[in-house]
Amino acid sequence: MAYLLLYKLVVCAKAIEGGSLNVADSLLAEIQSLASKEESIWTRKVVKYFAEALVRRAYGIRPPCIFPLLSAACMYVPFYAFARITSKHAIADALNSGNKRLHIIDFSNFGDYWRWRYLIKELEQHYGGLQSVLISSISPKLSKHSCHPRFHRGWAEGGNVELWGWAEGGNVELRHLICNIPYGIVNCISELRRKREDEIVVVNWNFTLHKLLAQDGAMEQVLSKVKDLGADIMVIVEQEANLNSPCLSERLEQSFQYYSTIFESLEEDYGSNALWDCLN
Repeated sequence: MAYLLLYKLVVCAKAIEGGSLNVADSLLAEIQSLASKEESIWTRKVVKYFAEALVRRAYGIRPPCIFPLLSAACMYVPFYAFARITSKHAIADALNSGNKRLHIIDFSNFGDYWRWRYLIKELEQHYGGLQSVLISSISPKLSKHSCHPRFHRGWAEGGNVELWGWAEGGNVELRHLICNIPYGIVNCISELRRKREDEIVVVNWNFTLHKLLAQDGAMEQVLSKVKDLGADIMVIVEQEANLNSPCLSERLEQSFQYYSTIFESLEEDYGSNALWDCLN
């Protein structure tokens, strides 16, 4: 049934491209009915997301919040693991022994300082020590009850021995900035400037850059500000997408096949129905 659902989605995309919204609405109703009978959890999930995307495309509906709450962060573990590895190698390859200060500007859903400790240890072993390391985490406040910034602030204040252990003979400074709208991101970036000639500035995006597309002009505004930083390295780890083709139905078909495989692998590795329910 997965093939039939994909066929209906592609036909619906073509109807939207042609401006036939009545036909598209009829097809979306059929897709919803067929998806409810699909046995595979991952197929139902993928179809649900693509159908919602087509509705937004047809009627120009923007998501209500560009930084939605993450109900089950564990489901994103494979993707964040890939992001960590990619970021680590890109940064390590570009560093040289003449630069002794490292400033990492990390855009992420989570202000995750812990994942950088391994990179800093490797740099210590390879380059004989960094004079100082500054990690600036820029992320949304997920809820008014979020304790994440408080946790890291307490950890930074009370764990100086561990922090110094990251880079022997050097100083590690942690900074967490909160922003929930593109304007807030621009303001945060304005506070981050290169302070020394021997400082390497690394800007790291992990599955957050695409959310700027939800507001007209936000991507250009933010990237223009990032360019002003004069970063030495910018690492972008994002969802797969083919934006080269002007044909919506062609892009939909390619991305559907890709994400079907991704969701299937998630179902195999994290097969709990309870976890899948968290993605509703």
